[in-house]
Amino acid sequence: MKCIILLACLACVAYGDLICFIGGNYACKINCIASGLLHGGQCHEDGDCKCITETGGEVAPKPKAELVCLLGGDLACEINCLTSAGHFLGHCTEAKDCVCEARPSEPS
Repeated sequence: MKCIILLACLACVAYGDLICFIGGNYACKINCIASGLLHGGQCHEDGDCKCITETGGEVAPKPKAELVCLLGGDLACEINCLTSAGHFLGHCTEAKDCVCEARPSEPS
């Protein structure tokens, strides 16, 4: 029951908020770099992950799946999968691909 409540709460949080909620500044920075924004990013006081653009502006991260494992390993992959709708867990393969697992189905 606790797990269902936690998942419901996480589903209500925006992608950028969820990155910071789960992994903090490290996860935010990795997601920004995986988005192609090499200046990284950080979590704001409101819990939002913002990436720093080349012109000094801020945007939400949109990571490229093929870079997540290369830059952040299993932790970054897991966070990326948790923040993607319809996924539950994730892991990196030997080829450095981030593989997300579907949520386990409810027993009938």
